[in-house]
Amino acid sequence: MSFAPQNARACLALVLIAGFATVTACGPSLYDLPSPEKVESAVARAEAEAAAAPPPEDMRFGQARAAMLNLHHLLVSKRFSEAEELLSVETREFLAQNSQQGRVDQALASGKLTLPSGQDFVFEAAGFLLADDVSGIVDELEGSESIGESATRKILYAVQPSGEARQIVVIKEGDQWVLHRTSIH
Repeated sequence: MSFAPQNARACLALVLIAGFATVTACGPSLYDLPSPEKVESAVARAEAEAAAAPPPEDMRFGQARAAMLNLHHLLVSKRFSEAEELLSVETREFLAQNSQQGRVDQALASGKLTLPSGQDFVFEAAGFLLADDVSGIVDELEGSESIGESATRKILYAVQPSGEARQIVVIKEGDQWVLHRTSIH
């Protein structure tokens, strides 16, 4: 069987038609990739959306609990200038305004605040700010409501060996959970 010129023309016509159909269907390029700038901006947008989304509740609890355990350790170790970094701005202002020295680390070291009434309030830093025992920090306590919690405010409970529970308010300043306490009660 021989290959006739008519068959060659027919095959050439079919190849040209198929090629034309492919080019018009797929556009000017079979592999039209997005520019690197578009990919980078899409990645950046996705990362920003993930960062803006609040972390899951259990993650917020874990981060806040870890910060309070660290604060307790620093207070018990009498590393007051480091502990100060884990106190909210309002807590530091409260301690500084009511200390004779006017400094947070000195107020914690002395264990004494002078209230506006002139009365002295003597305290042990870790027990006053947090609780004597923080090994039993929990997120929820049966029978209590965590009113006022938000993505940047968390209420924890330090359950003491006696069964008594101490409420600890923690807020997020910047990217760090810090203790928020502005009274002696």
